[in-house]
Amino acid sequence: MLAVLGNPVDSAVALAMSAVSALTSLLTPAAGDLAAAAAVVVLTLAVRLLLLPLSILRLRAARRQTDLARRVQAIRRDHRDRPGRMQRELAEPLRQQRRLLLHQLLPALAQLPFAALLYRLCVTATVAGHANGLLTHAVFGTALGHQWLYGVAAGGLFGPPSLVFAGLFVLLAVVGWWSARLGRRAAAAAPASSPTGVPGLTRVTGLLAYAPVLVAAVVPLAAGISLLVTTAVAAAERHVFEAVSRRPLPT
Repeated sequence: MLAVLGNPVDSAVALAMSAVSALTSLLTPAAGDLAAAAAVVVLTLAVRLLLLPLSILRLRAARRQTDLARRVQAIRRDHRDRPGRMQRELAEPLRQQRRLLLHQLLPALAQLPFAALLYRLCVTATVAGHANGLLTHAVFGTALGHQWLYGVAAGGLFGPPSLVFAGLFVLLAVVGWWSARLGRRAAAAAPASSPTGVPGLTRVTGLLAYAPVLVAAVVPLAAGISLLVTTAVAAAERHVFEAVSRRPLPT
């Protein structure tokens, strides 16, 4: 049973590997030794572009959730002296809030297989029975298949491999700061009754924005590069969506 289920996954990884190999060959004249890393970036961007409709659905559901929270807050304020009327008025907005939670969760779950595919491509030693050629390429002398601790053991804390990973960590931290800033801004604009406006949750999500730095410290360099692109694009999508959607939604 597991073998049957594994075949489609292996086929998908092999297909992704073929795409990376083709991209590496295509980018080599321009990128030289960085062609394989550039291919990982391009493939990750292509996946994010493919998933863009799901990201928009999730962001729209989050914004509608905030709008509904404002409506719930207004109903509770206007009818606080009439509990029966308040309950009747709240029935429909609360039902819509529960539905919108699913609208945010399902697109996120639908993206997981694609994220898992990219991760497996960047960490697996063999693809379709052959050595994963992607992991033998290097970025400034650091193989895409090497992890941070391997680089520290090989060249010390200030050796070339460690410096490559340090650059990756810095970039991930900058993206984490940007994501946390977007979260704080959304929380400040959201009513307290909205999940986005809960102060404790805002602090937790702000800390989680820096979790990719820790992840990058324990995965191969190729996976860290893919993670950097994924988190940066996700933050950019959120920033652009919020800027565009400041207009009132149609009723």
